[in-house]
Amino acid sequence: MKSLTLDNGSEFVGHQAYPSKVFFCHPGSPWEKGSIEHLNGMLRRELDYRVPIEEVTQEMLDQISLKINNRPRKILGFLTPFECLAPE
Repeated sequence: MKSLTLDNGSEFVGHQAYPSKVFFCHPGSPWEKGSIEHLNGMLRRELDYRVPIEEVTQEMLDQISLKINNRPRKILGFLTPFECLAPE
């Protein structure tokens, strides 16, 4: 990995330890993390907006996650995320 683009969350306070070059998004600029915005779009397509958030269960989230992680991605050479992470 050549570089990482991170948001300004406190979870990245130790970014100096990362072996890659690190960049930070500007606050209020979600287009700087296009892959996250794309994932948010996939989630919105899978999770019906009419379902109140209080009614979303972990089982529903697990099913959506499984479906999304089994979807081929152009950025991954049309492999699924599961295929990319599978041990050889």
